[in-house]
Amino acid sequence: MLAAGTASRLGGRPKCLLRVNGTRVLDRCVDALTEEGFDRLLLVTGHRSDDVVRYVSHRRYDIRIEIVYNPLFRELNNFHSVTVALEAADEDVLIFNCDIIFAPDLVRPAKAETASLGLLVEPGRPDAEAMKVAVSGGSITRLGKDITPDLALGEFIGISTLRGAARARYLTLARQALADGETTLYYEDIYSRMCDELDVRPILVAPGSWAEIDAPADLPAARAVAARMFAGRPPAVAYRAGS
Repeated sequence: MLAAGTASRLGGRPKCLLRVNGTRVLDRCVDALTEEGFDRLLLVTGHRSDDVVRYVSHRRYDIRIEIVYNPLFRELNNFHSVTVALEAADEDVLIFNCDIIFAPDLVRPAKAETASLGLLVEPGRPDAEAMKVAVSGGSITRLGKDITPDLALGEFIGISTLRGAARARYLTLARQALADGETTLYYEDIYSRMCDELDVRPILVAPGSWAEIDAPADLPAARAVAARMFAGRPPAVAYRAGS
């Protein structure tokens, strides 16, 4: 989980600790991962890391949470948070942004994807500011906000899987970008560069099965998704340590 950003449009509060319909985003994500058999979560922190560490340390989860601190979260864009995560991981990884509410069953097709790099995509005509994907022959050829909506398959929702060669190639390209002074890249920019070399596959998700929380105006949609996706399910529970 990439949780190092400054969340400037949300008053600086770590996005993973936001409450949506009474439950923290982090706790909903942990529930989804636990249901699908994950036993380890690398939580990449930066901005207000102490707050996140304090929250996690006072709770007991059915998954091992390891804090991985990104000391360059102010100087470098989020491509470096993925680098930090991959350097700490010793296996295939599921990467997801900390500012999304998503249906728990989206984790299943992501986990099952066998391509080197798989990206969850909502098909349709995304808005101009969305992180869009272009495809050819069933494979993703490019990611970017600059792709025109009429040429896009849809919007990348912020959940992806990296296996084997993709993990190694990401690290090589990210380190080269840093050496070349490219400090403002998104991790999707690195993914886009990988499309020329690896099989990058879209994993299609149903419209309305997720929502991004980037600004206060996004909260009503996130609450609606949470109410619909988690109806009839018990609230995520994170027990206080020692309780």
